[in-house]
Amino acid sequence: MQRRKILKTMGAAGTAVVAGCLGGSPKTEGDDSNLIEASPEALLPSARLLGDGWEQESKSSDGDTAEASFSNDDEQEIIGYWLTIYDSVTEAQSAYQEQREQDFAAGEAEPGWSAEELQIASNSHISETSLPIVWFRDANVVAELSHTTYTGGGNASKAEQHAADWHETWRE
Repeated sequence: MQRRKILKTMGAAGTAVVAGCLGGSPKTEGDDSNLIEASPEALLPSARLLGDGWEQESKSSDGDTAEASFSNDDEQEIIGYWLTIYDSVTEAQSAYQEQREQDFAAGEAEPGWSAEELQIASNSHISETSLPIVWFRDANVVAELSHTTYTGGGNASKAEQHAADWHETWRE
């Protein structure tokens, strides 16, 4: 099934990066003075967050990390979620910063690759080649969200909105 092949590709592309941001980007607030004290799996969204037509394809957790993917056959879209919970804000900041530096260096050095700051959580950016990936950090958690279609590529503004919506669920 094509969808399963894309899901496997998304997992491998987890460290790849994607392109620019459009005006009117969503905004959320992080709170570095208030650690997120939930299990990684508890921070993953449900299909309900995405709306009608979305089905969960996979969900797993291992220690301080968790991931899930969802698909929508009607819209021919797939969204992948990954997160890691760190022991401290400092550790999470360091992990996020390392990823940000890699993405922005690639955006400057490689044709067709870009990275841009966002205003989601405490820190965030989107990187893009053919697949938009939003990275964000709130307190001691670093998360990644990717958006793709069944035919390849993805939609950066949808990735940004889904990331903001997901982040909003962390502190409910």
